[in-house]
Formats: sequence, C-alpha cells, structure tokens
Amino acid sequence: MSTHDLKSPKLFSNRVKKAVEYGLDPKEALRALTSTPAAQLGMSEVLGSLDPGKIANLLVTDGPLFEKSTPMRRLWILGKPYTINAEKPASGEQYTIGIAGREERLVLTNNKSRLTVNYGLGDSLKTGKISQ
Repeated sequence: MSTHDLKSPKLFSNRVKKAVEYGLDPKEALRALTSTPAAQLGMSEVLGSLDPGKIANLLVTDGPLFEKSTPMRRLWILGKPYTINAEKPASGEQYTIGIAGREERLVLTNNKSRLTVNYGLGDSLKTGKISQ
C-alpha cells in the first residue's frame, strides 16, 4: 500500500478503509501498514510490531481501526503523545486490543506526558514504558 498516484496523501486512509470494506481482511491491512513495510526495509528488528525493544508508535481508536466512523482517541509517535482532539488525556484508560489474533488488556497511564503501558491477559499484566 502506498500514497503513490493519489491526488492527495490525505486520501490514503479512506482508500485503505474502502479496501477493507470491499473485503480486504483487516489483519492483512494492518500488516500491510506495519510489519510488511518494516520487513521490506530490513527494519523488522526495530519497527513493525509492538514488541519489547522496538520503536513503539501507538494509535488508540474507539472501535475497529478501518471503519469509517471510528474516531481516533490517542496517538504516540516515538513515545511522544500527540493530541487528536481537545479532550484531556486520561490516566488509567483501559482497552481490549487484538495482538496476533489474541485479545489482551491494555492500560495506559499518562503522567506529565510520560506514558506507561501495562498489557497482558486478565490480571497478569506486564509493564512497559514508552520514552522518546
């Protein structure tokens, strides 16, 4: 997937959503935007998935990522938080996320723009810190 030949790169997101709407598996769409380009660039050791020691860019949405009506809630790039809307970042937000075909719990704690991430199954959570 690429923005090549698009009149505007802003159209890219809508085109990906339309491909999913027409039958592209959402997991394949996510791979096409994350792990596949990382592998093609020879960067799989540092990019492309949420694994310890890798660069963590994280987007949290209020629903399925590739549905047109799903709003984005939070975005972190290289550990730095970016505001998507005017609401104040909350601390202790909890989400259920799908990683590699399994559902896990994700708890985000925002303390003075430093994000701590706890993730795992049930009450057995691992702690990670995202830093710049």
